[in-house]
Amino acid sequence: DALYLRASLGGNYIELMHRFDLGLICMAIIALLIARRVIPFFAMRGVQGLTLPMQTRSGHVQLTFGVLAIILGIFNLSALMGVALAVVGLISLVQVITWKPDAVKHKPILWILYVGYTFLGLGLILAALHVAGLSTSLFGRSAVHVHVIAMGGFSVLIIGMVTRTALGHLGRPLVTTRSMRIAYALVLIAFAFRVAALWPVPASVHFLHLAAAAWIVAFGLYLWDFVPMLIRPRPDQTAPKPATQMKVAPAATKAQ
Repeated sequence: DALYLRASLGGNYIELMHRFDLGLICMAIIALLIARRVIPFFAMRGVQGLTLPMQTRSGHVQLTFGVLAIILGIFNLSALMGVALAVVGLISLVQVITWKPDAVKHKPILWILYVGYTFLGLGLILAALHVAGLSTSLFGRSAVHVHVIAMGGFSVLIIGMVTRTALGHLGRPLVTTRSMRIAYALVLIAFAFRVAALWPVPASVHFLHLAAAAWIVAFGLYLWDFVPMLIRPRPDQTAPKPATQMKVAPAATKAQ
């Protein structure tokens, strides 16, 4: 944040965008490290008999290269940063395969997390190409990695996590309603339109508006579904019994 603000105050646009990329990548790496522990836990809880490897060793490698990428980015060592990011992203994609995605394809509340994690890994690989100076000008723009990470990774993981964790903590069945599935689809549609908006055509501004509208409706559906549950007691919580009033007999008056 300090480096970004310094670039902003100095009016250095190139440095500003570099610091923006660095902050986004930092958040993506943090999200990957958290999700790699949470997603297999949710999957094994949601699919009976499913056993997934926790892959602690690859996690240590991913953490090491993630921290290394951020440090290299701070010192503007872009080529080496690109190599480190590529390692982090590739580990993520391999990890998704080892999580047996076929086992969760009929569980929307789980596969949405797999999709978000995949986009984060793919986004970091695209970021690696970008910071290393290689061509990532898909649709004529170099910001593809930003939207793959932010819209494909963060947004998809957020809608998946807030539904799964809310249902779990509220003591509700871990099944998706129709509106939840629509919300998942809308977030993915928003991602597709946002990437399509990078195409240098007259319709790109309409794609951008459609992406924003789909994203807003998706999270609006989440609020519509979950706010009533969040402000009420858990269904398995027994209501406290009203306190019984104890009758006190009046004290006998002493004879004068």
